[in-house]
Amino acid sequence: MIRALLTLLAFCTLIAPAHAALDGWDNKPGDPCTAAEEGHTRRNASADLDGSQITLICDGSQWQSAGSGMTVMQGQEDPGPCSPEKHGVIRFNSDDDPPWQYCDGGLTLWLPFRFPQCQDDDAGDCMLAASRIGNDPQFKPSSIRCGDKLLGVTGTYGSGSSNAFDLADVTGAEFNTLITAPAVTINGIAAGCPGEVFVSGEGSPQISINGGAWTSWGAIANGQTLAVRLTSGGTFGVKRTALISIGSTDAEWSVTTIQADTTPDAFTFTDQTNVALSTLTTSNTIAISGINTSAPVFVTGSGAEISINGGAWGSSGTISNGETLQVRLTSSLTPGAEMTATVNVGGVSDIWSITTVGPDTTPSAFVFLDLTDQDLNSLVESETITISGINTSAPVSVSGDGSPQISINGGGWVTSGTIANGQTLAVRLTSANAYITANTATVNVGGVTDNWSVTTKPDCGGAMVGGYCWYLGAANQSCTTVCDSHGGYNEATKTYAGSAGTNDNCNAVLTALGVTNMSFSTYCSTNCGSGCLQHTSSKRYRTTSATTAGAKYSAYKRACACNG
Repeated sequence: MIRALLTLLAFCTLIAPAHAALDGWDNKPGDPCTAAEEGHTRRNASADLDGSQITLICDGSQWQSAGSGMTVMQGQEDPGPCSPEKHGVIRFNSDDDPPWQYCDGGLTLWLPFRFPQCQDDDAGDCMLAASRIGNDPQFKPSSIRCGDKLLGVTGTYGSGSSNAFDLADVTGAEFNTLITAPAVTINGIAAGCPGEVFVSGEGSPQISINGGAWTSWGAIANGQTLAVRLTSGGTFGVKRTALISIGSTDAEWSVTTIQADTTPDAFTFTDQTNVALSTLTTSNTIAISGINTSAPVFVTGSGAEISINGGAWGSSGTISNGETLQVRLTSSLTPGAEMTATVNVGGVSDIWSITTVGPDTTPSAFVFLDLTDQDLNSLVESETITISGINTSAPVSVSGDGSPQISINGGGWVTSGTIANGQTLAVRLTSANAYITANTATVNVGGVTDNWSVTTKPDCGGAMVGGYCWYLGAANQSCTTVCDSHGGYNEATKTYAGSAGTNDNCNAVLTALGVTNMSFSTYCSTNCGSGCLQHTSSKRYRTTSATTAGAKYSAYKRACACNG
């Protein structure tokens, strides 16, 4: 307010008449004023008022006398700080010159105050109603700030102002940190004027004069340095400002904390190939960097999930600097197909892909068991096998002797088709129409083959009865010896015509072997393991004790079933 008064005083001096007078107002204590005028002062020009009532102060509704005990004009010292709530309050400070001060709530500073000898201009400040002449007793050095020159008068009031000075503002400060501005050298304080410096503002600002102790007020001289410090805010993007005043020279210095940064450094998940079909697959682990607060993270893609810092799997969350991140999804059912997941952290994203193995139609080796001793010209079927080692349908076909066919997974009999992993396969063909002859079918699955052979039984040189080839041995000859030259012993010797067979079967075999017109009986005396036989006494017998291949007796000719 004092600076405005001096500036306006100079302006009015240039345009006003060449005589001096101070116009007052006819307001008196109790007259109404407006809320906008709260804290404003006026000088009353009425001759009938005493000195204590000449200065009026608006309390927001009425003009009050400064000497009326009104709280806005404190007649005792106020040790408390200036605050926005005290804006416009005037206090008495015996240590100051002049001793009266007013609170500028915007700057939160107690500033020197002199009763204005001027007229209210409805703008919050006031100005002289007339210019002075050389002998104007109201225009005096004590009304002008020390060192300032105005219309030939050099002021002696208050502290001398310095040249302008500048303190570089600070941005990107860490939270709750004491920040110090580089010291500047002060110059321009007029000779003979005290240099007083004040600091106020947020973050408990302090000043240090010429490297001295930190304080909120002090005396400074030309050539000395001035440093300022304050404590930064405790959250992102908070600006704290200190106001430094040397006389009428003000400078502001601000410290702003770092801004919230949720944009991380670029990150990459390693793509994977040759992944097994339909398999839950997890990425490599990465660490997020480049942020200073929690950032949102989410993933998109069919069935994709993320894990933050080793936690549970989900589709979204928040992540902090240095924490880890993984992604997973299930691979395709199709060979050579790609599945992707897009991971977004604070607007930065990466697309992670997994690609399944290529089509594999080459199965593991398979074998159909060859068959021997099969009837002639008969439809013969293999055992059923399971195809493995492929990941997509493979072609299958059969070729060879005996009109071979295949059955895929229990389906109809065909010569070709396609087969999938885990499905079954069987093959059949018609056996040869000749003894001891093999028909072969070649089964091909995806280029892997197996030859399956079916071999017919040997030719029978004896008598065919019941589907078995029978020979009559010599006396005292075992069936082992008889069948040695006829393809080997066959258990039908026992099960068809021997101890586990029937009398009728034994009679049919002996008749076919030329043993006729002899009586038949069943008995067991000695060498009872001979089965069906001819006795030298021209009788036919079937022994009831268990038939064996090696039984023999000098009086017996055994009927032996052989394999050829």
